[in-house]
Amino acid sequence: QNTRTEWVLNWPGQVVIAGCQVFWTTEVTAAIEVNDIPGYYDKLLGQLGDLVTLVRGNLTSIARAVLSALIVVEVHARDVTANLIEVGVKNLNDFEWIQQLRYYWDEELLIR
Repeated sequence: QNTRTEWVLNWPGQVVIAGCQVFWTTEVTAAIEVNDIPGYYDKLLGQLGDLVTLVRGNLTSIARAVLSALIVVEVHARDVTANLIEVGVKNLNDFEWIQQLRYYWDEELLIR
């Protein structure tokens, strides 16, 4: 099993971004269900920090482009997650959550 920072360098950009969006949706959903979005937010900050450290390293131009695009998506996910905390989302049916573009994996990629 690879670490996340290894995984993002070993797959094409579209796969990495879609996969990370699926994980974000899954993990935020789980955090809402257990009422711990702030705990997940801390994890998200750590993951973003790992990507920033990685992009500052010695990379191929394509790897740097993939990471740069992923960081943009992850910063947006961070901001959305912070907003979910700020507005006090407690339920999967709260508008602030259901208005988000969410990626699910259920034998195929589903976008809601």
